Amino acid sequence: MADSGSSINILDEQDYNKLSPRPSLEQTRIKVYPYQTETPLPVLGQFTSTVASETVNRTETFYVVKGTSGSLLSWRTSTDLQLLKVVKPITHQTLPTVEQLTTQYQDLFQGLGKLKDYQVQLHIDEGVPPVAQPHRRVPFHLRKQLEEQLSQDEKLGVIERVEGPTPWVSPIVVAPKPKSPGKVRVCVDMRRANTAVQRERHITPTIKEIIGDLNGATVFSKLDLNQGYNQLELAPESRYITTFSTHLGLMRYKRLNFGISSAAEIFQNAIRESLDGIPGAINISDDILVFGKTQKEHDQALAAVFQRLRERGLTLNKLKCEYSKNSLEFFGYVFGADGMAPDPKKVQDILNLKAPTSVTEVRSLLGMTNYCARFVEGYATITEPLRALTHKNHAWEWMDKQEHALAQLRHVLANAPVTAYFNPEKTTEIFVDASPVGLGAILAQINPTTKVKRIIAYASRSLTTTEQRYSQTEREALAVVWACEHFHLYIYGKPVNAYTDHKPLVAIYGNTNSKPPARIERWALRLQPYQTTVYYRKGEENPADYMSRHPSSHTEPCSRQEKVAEEYINYIATTSTPTALTLSMIAEATGRDPTLRAVIDAVQSGKWHELAKHPKVDTDTFHTYVIRGTKLVIPNKLQRRVVDLAHEGHQGITKTKSLLREKVWFPGINKMVEERVKSCLACQVATPEAAREPLQMFILPDQAWDEISVDFAELSTGDYLLVVSDDYSRYPIVEVIRSVAAQAVIPKLQHIFSQFGIPGILKSDNGPPFNSEAFATFAANLGFTHRKITPYWPRANGEVERFMRTVKKIVKIALTQQKPWREELTNFLWNFRATPHSSTGKAPATAFFNRQLRTKLPDVHTNARDPAEIQETDQKAKRKMKKYADSKAYVKPSRVRPGDTVVLKRDPSHRKSETPYEPKPYKVISCKGSMVTATRGEKTVTRNSSFFKLVRQQDEPTEGDSTDGEHDNLEDTDGEPDNTAQAEEQQQEPHRYPQRV
Repeated sequence: MADSGSSINILDEQDYNKLSPRPSLEQTRIKVYPYQTETPLPVLGQFTSTVASETVNRTETFYVVKGTSGSLLSWRTSTDLQLLKVVKPITHQTLPTVEQLTTQYQDLFQGLGKLKDYQVQLHIDEGVPPVAQPHRRVPFHLRKQLEEQLSQDEKLGVIERVEGPTPWVSPIVVAPKPKSPGKVRVCVDMRRANTAVQRERHITPTIKEIIGDLNGATVFSKLDLNQGYNQLELAPESRYITTFSTHLGLMRYKRLNFGISSAAEIFQNAIRESLDGIPGAINISDDILVFGKTQKEHDQALAAVFQRLRERGLTLNKLKCEYSKNSLEFFGYVFGADGMAPDPKKVQDILNLKAPTSVTEVRSLLGMTNYCARFVEGYATITEPLRALTHKNHAWEWMDKQEHALAQLRHVLANAPVTAYFNPEKTTEIFVDASPVGLGAILAQINPTTKVKRIIAYASRSLTTTEQRYSQTEREALAVVWACEHFHLYIYGKPVNAYTDHKPLVAIYGNTNSKPPARIERWALRLQPYQTTVYYRKGEENPADYMSRHPSSHTEPCSRQEKVAEEYINYIATTSTPTALTLSMIAEATGRDPTLRAVIDAVQSGKWHELAKHPKVDTDTFHTYVIRGTKLVIPNKLQRRVVDLAHEGHQGITKTKSLLREKVWFPGINKMVEERVKSCLACQVATPEAAREPLQMFILPDQAWDEISVDFAELSTGDYLLVVSDDYSRYPIVEVIRSVAAQAVIPKLQHIFSQFGIPGILKSDNGPPFNSEAFATFAANLGFTHRKITPYWPRANGEVERFMRTVKKIVKIALTQQKPWREELTNFLWNFRATPHSSTGKAPATAFFNRQLRTKLPDVHTNARDPAEIQETDQKAKRKMKKYADSKAYVKPSRVRPGDTVVLKRDPSHRKSETPYEPKPYKVISCKGSMVTATRGEKTVTRNSSFFKLVRQQDEPTEGDSTDGEHDNLEDTDGEPDNTAQAEEQQQEPHRYPQRV
């Protein structure tokens, strides 16, 4: 029966069972209420089916209810099938204005709403063991605001107190709201709980879909749901996992909270379903965009949205709503009648950024600018110098080309165009081009009336290292395919013209009988789903030409939290710095120093036998201090402070001594300065270690294939060489691979082991794939020991490292001479394996197979050498090499032992502006030969011993202790000679500077 009052199609259980074949039912959350009742009908499920009248076919959704209550066709389905005809009233109805609508729906802006007939059911994995985390204490000055917020949320029904067992408990994080003084934001840290929450996957509109829907729109409004997530009720059985601890006790959420990992998608889908069927309305999360081609169409959509929100029980935040705008910001972009543009605020933020000073800052910059890429001609090529800095093993070096790229990027962003909305009815064109470093494409449409061409979107991407070696024809052919696939959403299913400035492509892609190279032929197959016709256009007439060839310092004020943090850091640094000493401070300390007090008494009483002939007493009631010659004698209590002041600029021992001798003196001054400078942690981490450890010699294995070394060599061709070297014979095996991933390397090693057997020990570095679980499983299955060398210490695998340099040289020579490098590599291996090694005195093949390898050269010797002779020759060669290596540099055996405090040398990729060593010390926990393992907090590192430097620590003296144990002698008692002091003693003291007190 057609029912003009029904909003959905209903089929009762009896009619459903009569269907043949009977469609399967899907679960649904929809609740169906009969007219003027509050008890919902039991819904068994839903299914989608095709229904037809005499003239119309439709695909509709039907909801099956239990019992025999009767079946109904909704008003919408009945009118679509032309079973019902709605006659418009004769009286003219005037649509209310926006002001009248906001007044009419005043209830939408009051309180916190709740979505009717909807409860969020979280899917919780019961196999994950619950975790009750410790409570995090809230600072006292935030507790009052926290209590007010919790009380308000409890009154609104957002949270509730918890009673009974609580398997899951999460801590809270409380932060002040920057724009709302006196209020706090309460966040529940649900990272552990989220491991048990299974994600729901729902579709969120993309920017490409939005600009298609906004075609022709001229009037816009934006609505903001009040505390959006909190308007969705959590099912009672799902609330326990949201339990959190406060100083007032345990509480949990009754509504959806944004700490839940699946909350965003659940909320997006719920609001989308609530607005379903309203033309001119799109939501992304809690923001709803309402639009229309005319004011009337916009107002109709706005009224429909208001009515739907009222029906569904949702409320809005009045302060954040905007109405009837010619343009407004939404989803990070500005939408207007003329088209779409980047948000000026975000563009200004990018323009205000300083030049990056690290790889991390470059990645952050590229992340910020990437959202504007659709408005930038040739974004990929413009940013290529910046992206080069983020590549692996690329040294940090900010040069003119990076500065130019940043300036160009700022310029194009500051002048970004307004792009048009996509209209499926208009003619669509694509302009493509390729440069040696990037691809560029422009999507444009032509107005059939004015013949004006409008840009829909720009697109560009960089070429990989391999793609950069393509011929120009291949790069141009790739640009066509990539552009069509990139703009798939706009061009699929409709004819489109693609314009290129490379004329051969017209014949390659336009002639079905053409026989292009295999690579281009594969691209032609990828192009077949599109109705694309390729046309030639000269480069100067092709707008994409610029994109491929020229593609893609004011500081923002700190937030209050950043300022507070900076002020606190400055306070700590200032209070930790020794302040200047005054004469009054020295006089006060001198009066309390027993040794100097005795000196003063002796001078004043005239009973000191070493007193000068004409002593001069210099005392008064305010200042009393001792002067030795022209230098102030520092009392014991202030001696360390004086040395700290002299070392404030972190000068060396000699200069620090010279600075002190200009003004002060005290016994043991030289010794204290030396101890202070040598124990200064800042100086230790900033000073590179001059000495290195003596060369270590490894013991030759007993026989061939007992121990092997494995490493990779990356070639300029994009290939990798898997190098396996036998440590006993130095016999090398080289395999060409396309990737260093475990799935590519393990089959090659299996092939090698099938020929030569499984080794006893396999040595490698710590990179992929050797650090993967797959390789560990591979080693365990075959039963060999996998020994990783010390991180950042390739010398530990020196034999294979040296061999790889030779292999790379052979490949480079072959590529330079334009010879087949694989063939040249084979010839090299042939000769290398047959050539006596300098260490063993025997050819690798002979030592490996115990027979000589036959080559193109004639040979009459067939006897193999004794293994003992190989061992002796190898040790002799290594001793000679060690002697030479140790004589070329200052070597010193490592003194690092377990329990020592050390500083760690930074990784080779550290910035030049940083100190050679990390400023925070580590504690050594184990030493195995030259491999040292140290820890700091939860961080554990393993390096060669040369990466560590012992930290010298100065013992803190107790008050009253003497620096050197002698306070009754004012002569310098330093152990080592000091030239400055000797020169001073040889000078006769001028008469005007007698010793005085």
